Amino acid sequence: MTFQNILSVFDTYSYLTLFICFILGAITLYSFVYFFFRKEIRLFKNLKRKIYLLRTGAGDLQTERELFLANGLFDVYTNVIDLKEGVKLLQTLKSYSVFVIGYSKGYPFYKEILDHSVPKKIPVIVIAKPGEIIPEHMTIFQKYVYFEMCNTSARLLTTVFNLSLITPYKKR
Repeated sequence: MTFQNILSVFDTYSYLTLFICFILGAITLYSFVYFFFRKEIRLFKNLKRKIYLLRTGAGDLQTERELFLANGLFDVYTNVIDLKEGVKLLQTLKSYSVFVIGYSKGYPFYKEILDHSVPKKIPVIVIAKPGEIIPEHMTIFQKYVYFEMCNTSARLLTTVFNLSLITPYKKR
Protein backbone atom coordinates (compact mmCIF):
# COMPACT_ATOMS: atom_id res chain seq x y z
CA MET A 1 0.00 0.00 0.00
CA THR A 2 1.42 3.35 -0.99
CA PHE A 3 1.38 6.59 0.91
CA GLN A 4 -1.19 8.07 -1.54
CA ASN A 5 -3.61 5.18 -0.95
CA ILE A 6 -3.34 5.60 2.82
CA LEU A 7 -4.12 9.36 2.51
CA SER A 8 -7.14 8.74 0.29
CA VAL A 9 -8.56 6.22 2.78
CA PHE A 10 -8.13 8.74 5.61
CA ASP A 11 -9.68 11.53 3.47
CA THR A 12 -12.73 9.41 2.71
CA TYR A 13 -13.08 8.49 6.37
CA SER A 14 -12.70 12.16 7.40
CA TYR A 15 -15.30 13.35 4.90
CA LEU A 16 -17.71 10.64 5.95
CA THR A 17 -17.23 11.50 9.63
CA LEU A 18 -17.67 15.21 8.91
CA PHE A 19 -20.85 14.54 6.92
CA ILE A 20 -22.37 12.37 9.67
CA CYS A 21 -21.50 14.96 12.35
CA PHE A 22 -23.04 17.71 10.22
CA ILE A 23 -26.29 15.74 9.77
CA LEU A 24 -26.49 14.90 13.47
CA GLY A 25 -25.81 18.54 14.39
CA ALA A 26 -28.51 19.78 12.00
CA ILE A 27 -31.06 17.33 13.42
CA THR A 28 -30.15 18.31 16.98
CA LEU A 29 -30.42 22.03 16.18
CA TYR A 30 -33.80 21.57 14.47
CA SER A 31 -35.11 19.54 17.43
CA PHE A 32 -33.87 22.16 19.89
CA VAL A 33 -35.38 25.07 17.98
CA TYR A 34 -38.68 23.28 17.39
CA PHE A 35 -38.99 22.19 21.01
CA PHE A 36 -38.19 25.57 22.56
CA PHE A 37 -39.78 27.84 19.98
CA ARG A 38 -42.94 25.85 19.23
CA LYS A 39 -44.99 28.19 21.42
CA GLU A 40 -43.53 31.27 19.73
CA ILE A 41 -44.20 29.83 16.27
CA ARG A 42 -47.85 29.27 17.23
CA LEU A 43 -48.06 32.79 18.67
CA PHE A 44 -46.72 34.48 15.55
CA LYS A 45 -49.01 32.47 13.29
CA ASN A 46 -52.03 33.23 15.49
CA LEU A 47 -51.22 36.95 15.61
CA LYS A 48 -52.19 37.00 11.93
CA ARG A 49 -55.80 36.23 12.88
CA LYS A 50 -58.23 38.96 11.88
CA ILE A 51 -59.82 40.61 14.93
CA TYR A 52 -63.47 41.56 14.50
CA LEU A 53 -65.07 43.97 16.95
CA LEU A 54 -68.75 43.08 17.24
CA ARG A 55 -71.19 45.58 18.72
CA THR A 56 -74.33 44.09 20.25
CA GLY A 57 -75.60 47.08 22.21
CA ALA A 58 -75.05 50.75 22.89
CA GLY A 59 -71.23 50.68 23.26
CA ASP A 60 -69.35 51.70 20.13
CA LEU A 61 -66.01 49.83 20.73
CA GLN A 62 -64.08 52.67 19.04
CA THR A 63 -61.69 52.97 22.00
CA GLU A 64 -60.79 49.30 21.70
CA ARG A 65 -60.38 49.59 17.93
CA GLU A 66 -58.04 52.56 18.29
CA LEU A 67 -56.07 50.75 20.99
CA PHE A 68 -55.55 47.75 18.70
CA LEU A 69 -54.54 49.98 15.80
CA ALA A 70 -52.11 52.00 17.96
CA ASN A 71 -50.51 48.78 19.23
CA GLY A 72 -49.73 47.61 15.70
CA LEU A 73 -49.26 43.96 16.69
CA PHE A 74 -52.71 42.75 15.70
CA ASP A 75 -54.64 42.56 12.43
CA VAL A 76 -57.86 44.46 13.16
CA TYR A 77 -60.81 44.76 10.81
CA THR A 78 -61.26 48.42 9.84
CA ASN A 79 -64.84 48.87 11.05
CA VAL A 80 -66.80 47.87 14.12
CA ILE A 81 -69.48 45.40 12.99
CA ASP A 82 -73.01 46.02 14.24
CA LEU A 83 -74.86 42.81 15.13
CA LYS A 84 -77.92 44.38 16.80
CA GLU A 85 -80.31 42.99 14.20
CA GLY A 86 -78.91 39.45 13.96
CA VAL A 87 -75.89 37.31 13.23
CA LYS A 88 -76.23 36.62 9.48
CA LEU A 89 -73.25 38.90 8.86
CA LEU A 90 -70.96 36.44 10.68
CA GLN A 91 -71.10 34.09 7.69
CA THR A 92 -69.21 36.63 5.59
CA LEU A 93 -66.32 37.01 8.06
CA LYS A 94 -63.09 35.02 7.91
CA SER A 95 -63.20 31.87 10.00
CA TYR A 96 -59.55 32.28 11.01
CA SER A 97 -60.26 35.19 13.34
CA VAL A 98 -61.02 36.45 16.85
CA PHE A 99 -64.38 37.89 17.92
CA VAL A 100 -64.38 40.74 20.44
CA ILE A 101 -67.95 41.33 21.57
CA GLY A 102 -69.22 44.42 23.34
CA TYR A 103 -71.70 42.96 25.84
CA SER A 104 -75.32 44.09 26.13
CA LYS A 105 -77.80 42.51 28.59
CA GLY A 106 -80.73 42.64 26.19
CA TYR A 107 -78.99 41.05 23.20
CA PRO A 108 -80.71 37.74 22.32
CA PHE A 109 -78.21 36.17 19.86
CA TYR A 110 -75.18 35.16 21.96
CA LYS A 111 -75.93 31.46 21.53
CA GLU A 112 -75.96 31.92 17.74
CA ILE A 113 -72.59 33.70 17.86
CA LEU A 114 -71.08 30.80 19.82
CA ASP A 115 -72.77 28.25 17.56
CA HIS A 116 -70.89 29.94 14.71
CA SER A 117 -67.60 30.15 16.64
CA VAL A 118 -67.30 26.73 18.29
CA PRO A 119 -66.90 24.50 15.19
CA LYS A 120 -64.33 26.89 13.72
CA LYS A 121 -62.49 27.33 17.05
CA ILE A 122 -62.79 31.11 16.85
CA PRO A 123 -61.79 32.67 20.18
CA VAL A 124 -64.54 34.84 21.68
CA ILE A 125 -63.75 37.71 24.04
CA VAL A 126 -66.59 39.56 25.73
CA ILE A 127 -66.05 43.08 27.07
CA ALA A 128 -68.34 43.75 30.03
CA LYS A 129 -68.34 45.66 33.30
CA PRO A 130 -67.81 43.56 36.45
CA GLY A 131 -70.99 41.65 37.29
CA GLU A 132 -72.80 42.88 34.18
CA ILE A 133 -73.16 39.53 32.41
CA ILE A 134 -76.42 37.88 33.42
CA PRO A 135 -76.29 34.22 34.54
CA GLU A 136 -78.06 32.78 31.48
CA HIS A 137 -75.55 34.46 29.15
CA MET A 138 -72.63 33.44 31.37
CA THR A 139 -73.80 29.82 31.15
CA ILE A 140 -73.76 30.05 27.36
CA PHE A 141 -70.28 31.61 27.30
CA GLN A 142 -68.66 29.27 29.82
CA LYS A 143 -69.45 26.19 27.76
CA TYR A 144 -66.84 27.33 25.21
CA VAL A 145 -63.19 26.61 25.93
CA TYR A 146 -61.88 29.65 23.98
CA PHE A 147 -64.06 32.18 25.80
CA GLU A 148 -62.59 35.05 27.79
CA MET A 149 -64.07 38.15 29.34
CA CYS A 150 -62.49 41.55 29.94
CA ASN A 151 -63.41 44.60 31.95
CA THR A 152 -60.98 47.13 30.48
CA SER A 153 -59.56 48.00 27.10
CA ALA A 154 -55.95 47.50 28.21
CA ARG A 155 -56.78 44.03 29.53
CA LEU A 156 -58.25 43.23 26.13
CA LEU A 157 -54.82 43.42 24.48
CA THR A 158 -53.36 41.01 27.02
CA THR A 159 -56.27 38.62 26.60
CA VAL A 160 -55.95 38.51 22.80
CA PHE A 161 -52.21 37.94 23.14
CA ASN A 162 -52.71 35.11 25.66
CA LEU A 163 -55.37 33.44 23.53
CA SER A 164 -52.92 33.56 20.63
CA LEU A 165 -50.54 31.44 22.70
CA ILE A 166 -53.02 28.66 23.47
CA THR A 167 -55.35 28.58 20.46
CA PRO A 168 -54.48 25.82 17.99
CA TYR A 169 -53.14 27.05 14.68
CA LYS A 170 -55.15 25.61 11.84
CA LYS A 171 -55.93 28.06 9.10
CA ARG A 172 -59.22 27.09 7.49
